[in-house]
Amino acid sequence: MPLSDAPQDEGRIRFERNTTYDGQVLSILGEDGGRPTLTTARNAVDNGLSFRPRMPGHSGWSWALVNTAQNSTTYAYAVISWANDDPTDYLAAGYWIHYPSHPPNYETVQAAGFIDGPETDLASPPQLPMQGQATYSGFAGGTYFYLYGESWGEELAGTYGVEEYAATVTLTADFSANTLSGCIGCQGDIAIRRSHLHDLLGDAVWQLEALPTDYELHLGAVTFNPDGTFELPGVTVRHPERTITQSEGFWGGGFSNIPDAAGNPRLVAGFSDAEFEEADGSLGSFWGMFNGLSTTWLTGESQGP
Repeated sequence: MPLSDAPQDEGRIRFERNTTYDGQVLSILGEDGGRPTLTTARNAVDNGLSFRPRMPGHSGWSWALVNTAQNSTTYAYAVISWANDDPTDYLAAGYWIHYPSHPPNYETVQAAGFIDGPETDLASPPQLPMQGQATYSGFAGGTYFYLYGESWGEELAGTYGVEEYAATVTLTADFSANTLSGCIGCQGDIAIRRSHLHDLLGDAVWQLEALPTDYELHLGAVTFNPDGTFELPGVTVRHPERTITQSEGFWGGGFSNIPDAAGNPRLVAGFSDAEFEEADGSLGSFWGMFNGLSTTWLTGESQGP
């Protein structure tokens, strides 16, 4: 399910398959007349890097990809984890950036993030429980932007910094009420983590002194649909020391169609963004993705006999 860069809150997520994986090659599907399909066999910049996923029984790999056509350039970053006993049971996440002209026209750039795999495919929607609750914990990450206000002094006021962030997302699903709520940064801190976006962010990262450490992104209670999807323009940003005068945001995603041992979806995946303003005129934003795993699955209880 890719997240478009459309400004409206409703319908920002296209709940459709965006990747394929055959156990060897990951493909990020293109669009007719637009962004081309990128594959790790043809477009990977290097052999990629392995990583240790939190998902039980899974292995992980990541790639940077690029496609240079006569009149366009497309970049992508993708991470994937797959079940060791069935590589086609996978979850992929990442983003792509498409410049539809050469030289690049930055006013026409297209960009989106994606989280995708068979277990989030609406062709096989989840069978959601009719009652009970489930808790989820996992990774959230993306880009953090901060424009300095007057309290930061003459040298910084009016300048900005951009960095990558990583945090823990915690979620609670109430299946009796059909609601999901959560928080990014309430368990542990939101931290700077430079990785795949660093080269694209460039010198902007050097300016960042307003660290994201103590911010919390509170994800408002959203009613999920019978197919397990949800979208809500309801994110509130909080900070214990900086006075936030207003904030707004969006979050959405979907449940896995694979149950854990308790019969609840084993993960929730999606996107979030939030913008905020502080009393001194400083402006900030968080944009990213999240993947929350059920605490039952994380403890290994869902692995069966």
